Amino acid sequence: MYALWSRIEPLMDVTLPDLDDEAPPEERYAIEDELGRGGMGVVFRVFDGALKRRLAMKVIRPGGRRDRFLEEARITGNLVHPGIVPIHELHADRDGNAAYTMPLVEGHTLEEVFAFVERGEEGWTRTRALGVLLRVCEAMAYAHAQGVIHRDLKPSNVMVGRFGETYVMDWGLARVVGEADPKDIRLRPYADDEETGAPLVTMDGDVVGTPAYMPPEQAAGRVEEVGPQSDVYGIGATLYHLLSLKRPFGADPTSTPREVLDAVIAGPPPPLRDAPAELVAICERAMARDGARRYASMEELAGDLRAYLEGRVVSAYESGGWAELRKWIQRNRGLAAAIAAVVVVTVIGLVAVARQERARALEAVLETDAYRLRRLEEEADELWPARERMIARYDDWLERFEELRARRRQHEERLNRAAENRQDALREVVDAYARLGAADGPLESIRDRREYARQVERRTVDDYREKWDGMIESIRRVHGIELTPQVGLVPLGVNPRSELYEFAHLASGKPARLGPDGRLAMKEETGIVLVLIPGGTFQMGASKGLAEGEPHEVTLDPFFLSKYEMTQAQWERIAGSNPSIRDLGPTHPVGGVTWNAATEMMRRYDLELPTEAQWEYAALAGEKWTDERLDRENLGPTGALPVGSFEANPFGLHDMLGNVFEWCRDGWGAYSLPVEPGTGERVVAEPTFRVYRGGTYNVLVDVVGPSLRLRDGPDFRAAVTGLRPARRIDE
Repeated sequence: MYALWSRIEPLMDVTLPDLDDEAPPEERYAIEDELGRGGMGVVFRVFDGALKRRLAMKVIRPGGRRDRFLEEARITGNLVHPGIVPIHELHADRDGNAAYTMPLVEGHTLEEVFAFVERGEEGWTRTRALGVLLRVCEAMAYAHAQGVIHRDLKPSNVMVGRFGETYVMDWGLARVVGEADPKDIRLRPYADDEETGAPLVTMDGDVVGTPAYMPPEQAAGRVEEVGPQSDVYGIGATLYHLLSLKRPFGADPTSTPREVLDAVIAGPPPPLRDAPAELVAICERAMARDGARRYASMEELAGDLRAYLEGRVVSAYESGGWAELRKWIQRNRGLAAAIAAVVVVTVIGLVAVARQERARALEAVLETDAYRLRRLEEEADELWPARERMIARYDDWLERFEELRARRRQHEERLNRAAENRQDALREVVDAYARLGAADGPLESIRDRREYARQVERRTVDDYREKWDGMIESIRRVHGIELTPQVGLVPLGVNPRSELYEFAHLASGKPARLGPDGRLAMKEETGIVLVLIPGGTFQMGASKGLAEGEPHEVTLDPFFLSKYEMTQAQWERIAGSNPSIRDLGPTHPVGGVTWNAATEMMRRYDLELPTEAQWEYAALAGEKWTDERLDRENLGPTGALPVGSFEANPFGLHDMLGNVFEWCRDGWGAYSLPVEPGTGERVVAEPTFRVYRGGTYNVLVDVVGPSLRLRDGPDFRAAVTGLRPARRIDE
């Protein structure tokens, strides 16, 4: 941790040694203040001097259990979801010290949000808070799918950022299903001389806060029953807090932890009053005393919350006006016959009531439209790539948008007559309509994607059937590769120099055309050109470059790799903006790209980043490395040049070692780690860093070579970080 431990000392009252044997750059992290303390660690706000950003750092407390601390980091680090804070770096030494860094989450706990709802502050309403709770359910549904149970869900363990970011925090009591549980979460009984107001402590010594949200099976020590349904109970108890605006148990601030625990074990909380019947039904089902009577999964609970917010049928609720009337008649048959004479008057009254009910129902729908509009914006970023399998989802998105657009005028009227304290929330709804329907907004993008998905097979396969048949037969004969027509790719032909086959990627632009010099002409509107790279076995790390490890043999299946680095125009066409720190021109390579952004862009284009092994194999191009090959690379001081400005390597690939660095798919790991068969992707369990390869115009020629490998965090960007797309072969 560089010189960090000594700077933590004044805040922790303990001296910790440096963790690294080799001293990295000094002053990487500067401690600013303490954010909080828990059972296992202390969380600090730190400034990362290398990347000029503020982070949170959790450091194990003196005497803390190192295995438990590392287990929490491992579990959290393996959960990759927008609703779960990622782990950046983990540091540990042999003396028991450990720490990890993560993004700094600033905002309010869900418990504080509930207080805002009660007071009507900061634009918080019950509907908006329900949207947050739904996002918690979605994050937990993902965690459950990965086999992880939280076991400590409560409002204080959920953070809500200023812009609606929602994070499930504090995974210290979590466990992985199917693995031995290193934590004993049973509550330690009070000693005879212990104060009844003392905090509750687990058998492992972890301090438990309020047990008000704890499922009864956990409170009673039946740990063998604690599973995903226990987390469902925690969400139900949190919903109870929102609906009643007080904790389900221990609402009296004078209640001791032991009294709250006894109440949890004894029975259900007081019935909910003055809350929508559908939400009451959801809450009661989630908080059922018997875990088997709760929702079968977190996804099922999320489905009911989503149904309520979208004005659809809630599965946990069965009621309605006619059902209530039928029950009344069954209980009062004589009276029902006696009032038959006044049925006309009754009908008139019912009509008036029905009108009032319709007005209230419409108002409830309008209240939930803000959430539905936000979901449409979020889903628009998720509905990639544009393939035939997505058409039904595009149609569903457009249908829901049209339903919402029909109520736009009513929202504008509500804004015009709203009180001042309601105007900000209502204006956000009206603004959301404008964003969704803008000329370059999600609506037009979804329409374009749907149209492309409908036509892509015809435009890339059916219209080129004869050319595909000829190329497939030639590829089988020359390379022994069994290929089928690849939806989304247009066959260009065989490169006469490399004798490899090249294809145009239609989603990224127009197919490349041969220029007057007989080479493919790269213009602003030109899309990605993919080369079919034959599989083979090679010695990875055996050529010039900083390879860090013994050369080793890797065998690869055939794959597609871009002939050029991705251009700025190709990126901007689908992202709508250019991230390049230096905007040099549309056919220059895109730069200033993070690994995270590159991975997301490849997902949208139905492509992927190449593995390190694929990249190095393509850079070598079947030849032994010689420094003379550097003459084909842009390694001069003039800066990045348009892609393809220099000669190609024997595979017909340009700028493999020059122009900009190129991100690879792998996490950074030693060559001794195993690789995935066929792709060569290195199996790194908890990657902190990602790899980029090649060289760039400003790198020393002395170190450039196919084996040069560099690393940085997935959010690192520089003017010279770019990418070269790859694609798997569709079966």
